Amino acid sequence: MFFRKTRDKIENYKNIEIKMFVISYSSEGITLTVDYVVELTSGEFITHEKEVFEFRNHFGEWKIFKRNKL
Repeated sequence: MFFRKTRDKIENYKNIEIKMFVISYSSEGITLTVDYVVELTSGEFITHEKEVFEFRNHFGEWKIFKRNKL
């Protein structure tokens, strides 16, 4: 769902393919580690490896944030 919404907001993204993901639970919270490939409308492919996202609950709604963008 997150990637679909992100793709819709960024016009130059043609497709996002998730290659692998791992969900980890700890006392600090829930993290999602993802390897994915972004295909741009120009035909260029951008590979992302081990991107870390964190889940947070804000007022009863779960949201996901990229770790380095917190």
